[in-house]
Amino acid sequence: MARAVSGQITMALWAPGSDPYRSVPTQVGTNYMEWPGLREADQQPAAAGGGHASIASEQQYLFLAHKEKALAVGQYILVVHADMGQPLVQVEVSTPSSMTQLVADEQEVLKQLVGDCCPGLSAQTPSSSSSSSSTSEGLSGWCSSVGHAVTYDLRQWYADICHVAPNVCDQAGHLTRLVLPPYALRCREFPKALAKFSKLSHLDISYSSTPGNLADVAAVVARLPQLQQLHLRGVGLAGAFSCELLQAGKKLRTLELSDNDNLAGSLPGCFLESASLQELQLAGLSRLRGPLPLLSSSEDAATPAAAAAAAAAAAAGSSDASMPKRRALLGEPQQQQQQQQQQQGCGFGKLQYVNMAGVIGDQEPGLTGPLPSLAPCSTLLYLDLSGHALSGPLPSLPQGLQFLNLSSNGLSQRLPQLAGSPSLQYLDLSFNRFSGVLEDMSVLPSLDWLDLSDNELTGPLPAFPLAVRWIDLSNNQLAGAVELPAVPADSERLLVLLNLSGNKLTGPLSSSVTSAAPHLSFLDLSHNGFSGSLAAFADALTPSNQLLQVNLSHNRLSGGVPAGLASLAAVRPVMVTMKDGYTPVHRILDLSNNELQGVFPAWIITNLPALASSCKCSIGISLDAPRFTCPWAVPATSRKAQEVLHGFEYLQCVSTAGGKRQQVPIWQLAGPSYQYTSRERRKHYLATLQAQQQQQHRGKLSGGAIAGIVIGVVGSAVMAAAAVLAVVMRRRSSLHDGKIADALLQHYDPYQPGSDTPLGAGPFLEATPSGSPTYSAAASAASASSSSAGSRRSSQSGDGMCEIALVVKGVSGSGRVQGSAAKDLSKDGVV
Repeated sequence: MARAVSGQITMALWAPGSDPYRSVPTQVGTNYMEWPGLREADQQPAAAGGGHASIASEQQYLFLAHKEKALAVGQYILVVHADMGQPLVQVEVSTPSSMTQLVADEQEVLKQLVGDCCPGLSAQTPSSSSSSSSTSEGLSGWCSSVGHAVTYDLRQWYADICHVAPNVCDQAGHLTRLVLPPYALRCREFPKALAKFSKLSHLDISYSSTPGNLADVAAVVARLPQLQQLHLRGVGLAGAFSCELLQAGKKLRTLELSDNDNLAGSLPGCFLESASLQELQLAGLSRLRGPLPLLSSSEDAATPAAAAAAAAAAAAGSSDASMPKRRALLGEPQQQQQQQQQQQGCGFGKLQYVNMAGVIGDQEPGLTGPLPSLAPCSTLLYLDLSGHALSGPLPSLPQGLQFLNLSSNGLSQRLPQLAGSPSLQYLDLSFNRFSGVLEDMSVLPSLDWLDLSDNELTGPLPAFPLAVRWIDLSNNQLAGAVELPAVPADSERLLVLLNLSGNKLTGPLSSSVTSAAPHLSFLDLSHNGFSGSLAAFADALTPSNQLLQVNLSHNRLSGGVPAGLASLAAVRPVMVTMKDGYTPVHRILDLSNNELQGVFPAWIITNLPALASSCKCSIGISLDAPRFTCPWAVPATSRKAQEVLHGFEYLQCVSTAGGKRQQVPIWQLAGPSYQYTSRERRKHYLATLQAQQQQQHRGKLSGGAIAGIVIGVVGSAVMAAAAVLAVVMRRRSSLHDGKIADALLQHYDPYQPGSDTPLGAGPFLEATPSGSPTYSAAASAASASSSSAGSRRSSQSGDGMCEIALVVKGVSGSGRVQGSAAKDLSKDGVV
């Protein structure tokens, strides 16, 4: 069994005989809190390529269980991947014998627990559900499987709770670890039957419904002398905090009471000064109030009774004084007394892992007042007090601290010197009121995650350690240029995210941002004062760059969009695997709200279809449309590619076709093309000639018929159209001005490479009253005195009818078309 205490991880387990580099893991798990809890004993192996086909529970367990045959003997390989932070992982190995069964007296206790907390079980029969592991209506999966086996005394050894992982029994058949899946029990009160499992060292019934208060829990824990880990996350506990539970559990090392919303009041000092407690999980308690206990290092205060008395006195005499506005009114002696109390000892006793994260966005203040002393906390490794209303300065940090999250509080003043905490790996102080110049961060060689966003920090950017992967300094008042120093030859910078948006940074966009950070995937420099050209930034891009999200909007960048930006991973169909194994979904390139101008980058039009079809991701590309003119030539694309481009209607450029200035969506710039084979080309040519001869036998061709021939040929192929039009123009003179035919032959398709016609003169989509689109086109002639005409085929409708329109626009001179043409295309024929 593996359990992750902190951070976010993905775990994978391979059984003997499998190769981690070539085979799918036997079991995969994660401790991401957004995943639902699944801890059934018969989890299926993960699918090929999937990381989360079968996942661990919200209680952060991963285990390998068997049903009817013993686990193979050999070497098992457990791979733990840190996706965020530096997690602590506890691994325990236990292989119970198939001969082990729960002792008779504890079998009766388990039967009592099932009877009290599995309502509706008695209505089921063994024959209807003993072999089924699915959940009956109103009955949890655990109750319908293990509960039935216990209730009806089913003697299959693999159904015995000693063999339902991750539960464990000792050799005598006493239950030592009881871990139930989420929502397994629905009790009317906190189950007293648990107290009869006298050998329990690990109890986890999180997310079951076991209402009660801490006194009820203490009554059970007092009869479990070996209990070391107690997990009661989200079980429905209510009432005030009390020290009874800590007094009863004298060997408790882990206590988890998170997500019990009805636990209310201030926190007694005994929770922080327990002699045995190492891990305290009190996250998501929306009714936790008051200041943190101010602990001292004296022996008297270390006892639970003394700590409870001190906490009661603090709550009675100084609870109002802990509020930020009231604290300013304290007299000088009281302030000195508080400072002396903070300096006497560690504010968190001997705890190693403390998670008391509040509820972000909660209107109530949560924990208030100043932080207790931290520097003397020699054992403290993990501290999360985010989402409260703590105020005052940040005290000096302990030397061994690895994880610190104090985001979304009201802390202020300058940051302390961080050089005394070289082990710090995760630092999140975002959404506070810290001010002053940011000191050198390279003094933290192990720093992996830095988030100081939404504060009031000033001055230039500091130096950062090479090991840091995440830097977020957005929404401060930092000024100056952005210049990442060169990386030594024998190392590399691991930076993946750099967010400096919402500051006062100026100067040109340095090439060091990309050249000195080869693994950079997220870059946000928006809402600053950067100016100058993008040329240096684009020239520094390597073909192997991993920049998947680039936001340079709301600056003063000028000039054109360099062609070198086409190599950005954000606009290329590449699969990027970053250092942490995570590939983001969104692709972003935002250059809007700058002073960039010129010709719209044609490489965006050509790259988008391939990118959208390969990455299966959402794509956001933004430029200021009024500042960019439409390009003169873009390689023709397929109809499928044009459909993809149609989804980017917000991407537009300015066209001046016909002397009219208008914004054109880019999907209209790349018309559909089709490369006909020689046989297909000849077939269309012969069919066209045959249709023309049939018209000649019936009588004189009308101008509308000629127009119909012209449209059909144009829609079929370039060479066939040119040949047929030449024949038609020689035989009939219904189109009186020959310049119209010349313009049509020379410029009928303004999208082909090498054409002299700007793409701004391309087709524009017009909606007909029936809602079906028709295409009209205008092609400008090479001569200023000639007229222009163009045509497009509309897509054939489902009933075989297709209406074709020829639009002739007179640019200069005169031109005339006689008649009209419409034909039923339901049969195989050519107009």
